[in-house]
Amino acid sequence: MKYALLAIAIATLPSSAHAQSAEPSSASAGKPLPGVLFTDITKIKADKEQNNFLPSILKSLPSELWLDVSTDTNQRLETNILQTQHHPVPDYIFRAQPSIDLGYNLQHTKSSSTAIYTNYQLVKDVYAGHSSLTFPTNQLLGFGIYRRFKVGYFNWVQLDCQARENWQAVNVRQANLLPALYLTRIKKPNDPVWFGSVILQMVSALPLEGATQEIDPAYSVGVSKQLGGWACQLSDTFITNFRHPPFKGSTPNNQQMIAELDVSRSLKKWPLVSKYLTMQSVWNCGAGNAPGISGYDLRVFTGLRYGFSKRPYMKMKEPQNSP
Repeated sequence: MKYALLAIAIATLPSSAHAQSAEPSSASAGKPLPGVLFTDITKIKADKEQNNFLPSILKSLPSELWLDVSTDTNQRLETNILQTQHHPVPDYIFRAQPSIDLGYNLQHTKSSSTAIYTNYQLVKDVYAGHSSLTFPTNQLLGFGIYRRFKVGYFNWVQLDCQARENWQAVNVRQANLLPALYLTRIKKPNDPVWFGSVILQMVSALPLEGATQEIDPAYSVGVSKQLGGWACQLSDTFITNFRHPPFKGSTPNNQQMIAELDVSRSLKKWPLVSKYLTMQSVWNCGAGNAPGISGYDLRVFTGLRYGFSKRPYMKMKEPQNSP
């Protein structure tokens, strides 16, 4: 728990200080920060099994309620922080990223479930050589509903829709609608977990407006496998960003490919804490030489990940006594 509290404290303090002093330009309003990718803040990973080290205080919560808490504290080397076609600029960045997901199952059986949920996420990057990029802090708050059901013996399908707001600094905010389809396939507990998703990100200035500034379909595939004490995951996400046209603006359309390898291992003395290494290859194309959405960027993360989850469960019916 001390790792989570430390990360939240580090991430939150700079937020209030910089958010009040930063004066964003009109050109940056409503746009994501250079160091924050779609895959950093949007779920594309396979569902994980229930954590065996659930804090005892949470065991008394209602069976229909579920909770996911995680905090990443990492350092990364990035080869092209400004995403430019020529003259790449590297930097060293510290990141704190706490997140909380809280949901309630409206319906739950062995083969299907329906739930409403809310989530909060904070992303704070501190750049070693480019302090101007440190000022904004991403804070995201979302509400959603999903329907999850089994297809055949090995496949799970989840239909999801989320409304989300993203605050970066004073007068810099962005709203998203995120309808999504998630697929997961697993035969046996020790077999690889195959997963995929199609997510449509609709960007607007105000909540629930739909797509008024940008629309970004994202397609992901991946596989997760436990190898001894290591959890390994390989995924690839292709994103097509539509900005101008069809919407009015100066930022052109582009495409982005993000390939990711993530390996993690729980610490023996603190099972809720994992050490991990993540490598991301980011390719941008289709925008000519437009800065911020061009060129190649290699990102290498290493750090600690703290997390636990409380899964919903079905209550067992008490046997009735025979007369």
